[in-house]
Amino acid sequence: MKDIIPAVELLPSLCVSATEDRVCVVTQFTARLLHQGWRRLLEELAKRTCDSFCLLTSKTIPELEASFKRVNYDMSDMKSTKMTTRQALKNVLTDRQVLAMLILGLASGLPYVAVGGTLNAWLTTEGVKPVAIGLLSWALLAYAFKFMWAAALQSRKTPFELKIGPRRFWMFVFLALVTLGLLTLSFSDPPNNLGMIGLVSVLIAVFSASFDIVLAAWRIEVARDDRHLDILSTVERFGYRIASLMGGFVALIAADHIGWKFTFLSGTILMALTVVGV
Repeated sequence: MKDIIPAVELLPSLCVSATEDRVCVVTQFTARLLHQGWRRLLEELAKRTCDSFCLLTSKTIPELEASFKRVNYDMSDMKSTKMTTRQALKNVLTDRQVLAMLILGLASGLPYVAVGGTLNAWLTTEGVKPVAIGLLSWALLAYAFKFMWAAALQSRKTPFELKIGPRRFWMFVFLALVTLGLLTLSFSDPPNNLGMIGLVSVLIAVFSASFDIVLAAWRIEVARDDRHLDILSTVERFGYRIASLMGGFVALIAADHIGWKFTFLSGTILMALTVVGV
């Protein structure tokens, strides 16, 4: 009721001249009140306000009531257009772009969790000091400052005049570089060579952040419409969360059985397989 009172006070000024735009405003206001069950308030307004509003409401109320009954304002038509879980899964399995985005979302999340989580757990079990682990975690700052070189990756020309397109080319390059970096970490020997481990971690973060830039541009360009873009964005985040899950408790369980080197090597192989999404 409180949000209606200010609008009610404006009705006399709206009804001073029966122009088309003002009639439209009053009609919309009448529809809003009628939809909220304020028919009695409308009748009271018809008695107290100007004649033009009386004439307008007397004509629009029956028409609007008939329209509400015909359309059935329970929003059943809109609910029928919502995508069900089965339809969403069908889109993932049948739409090549959606399936590719799921795989690329996995490729986007694996390096982040590997450098920011799995590597830290490995270093902790090897007795590396928390101060050193904290310094190595600074490698993740590359994700925060990736806007600094994002413009350099917006060129629409494919290097070497290849026919795969610039987005797919750079995604392939960055995936290969990240995979090579993870492979290097797989054969590292902490707590020795922490400097080399830190350098490789920074490079992985930079290449992974660059991959995210190109992936975001590719997602926008291939989307057929706004709804398709929403689906691609959601599926990408789903793949990213799966990567976080695998780099978290799955990696910890695997490390307890096969060791950290083989765990990192398994993650490297999984990262290399995500190239099929390109």
